[in-house]
Amino acid sequence: MQGHAPSACALQEQCVLVGDEVVFFRRARTPSRSDSSVLLVHGAGVSGESVAPTATALADTFDVVVPDLPGFGKSSSTAELLDTGALADALAAWMDVISLPAATVLGSSYGCQVAVELAIRHPGRVRALVLVAPTVDPAAQSMIPQLWRWAKNFVRERDVQSGTTWIEWRRAGLGRVAATGRECVRHRMDRRLPLVGTPTLLVRGSDDVIVPQRWLDDAAALVPTSRTAVVTGAAHSAVATHPDDVARLVEKFLAEV
Repeated sequence: MQGHAPSACALQEQCVLVGDEVVFFRRARTPSRSDSSVLLVHGAGVSGESVAPTATALADTFDVVVPDLPGFGKSSSTAELLDTGALADALAAWMDVISLPAATVLGSSYGCQVAVELAIRHPGRVRALVLVAPTVDPAAQSMIPQLWRWAKNFVRERDVQSGTTWIEWRRAGLGRVAATGRECVRHRMDRRLPLVGTPTLLVRGSDDVIVPQRWLDDAAALVPTSRTAVVTGAAHSAVATHPDDVARLVEKFLAEV
C-alpha cells in the first residue's frame, strides 16, 4: 500500500440538513484555490472514508469536499433506496445547501456512475470528470460475473477490503449493499457516457480485474472529450491504496483542460 505525506489542510467533518435528510461530509478548504473545488464520490456500500486518502492528497492544492451519499456512512439512511439518477440529484441538492456552485467531480467505482449522472442531469455543476475504476464493464453486466470479479479483486486488495470495506458494509446493512450492487449493474454506463459533455479523465489500476483496460479504452471512446491513465501496481481501490498517484493525475489533467 502506497503511503502519502500528511496534508497541511486536514479534512474537517460537517453535517447539513438537505430536505429531511442529514448529509455528513468532509471538507478541506484551500484559500488560494477556493475557486477550484474537487468533489469526491465514493463507491457502492461504503462511504467517503474510502476516498479520503486521495482527498487528503489533493487538499493542499484544491478545495476538497467528500460527502457520504444518502443511506451510507454517517449520512442518514433514507427509507427508500435511491437509484443512480436520484443519488446524482441528491448530490446537486446538497451542493446547493453548502453553496458549492460547481466542481471537478472524481468518482470511484460506482461513484463514477453517480458522477456521470450528475454531469448529464446537472451539467452546470460539473467542470470536469475524473472516473477512477469506472464500473460497469458491459462484458460483465450482471451480478454473477461481477461477484466473480470482485472476489478476484478481494484477493489482490485483502488489506483494504478486510478493513474499511467490511465495516462500511455492516454499517449500511447487507440488504442495502446488495440492492446497490443490483443498481450498479442495472445502470448502463456504456449508454450514458456518450451524453457527457465535459472533459473527462478515465483511470484504472494496472491490476484491476473489475475494470479491464479494454473497457477503459471503450469507455473513453464513448466520451467526446476524454483521455485515459493507468496507476501502476494498483487494483480496483486506487483512491485508497495509491492516493498520491491519483492526485498527480488529477492535478496534471486539470492543468491541461
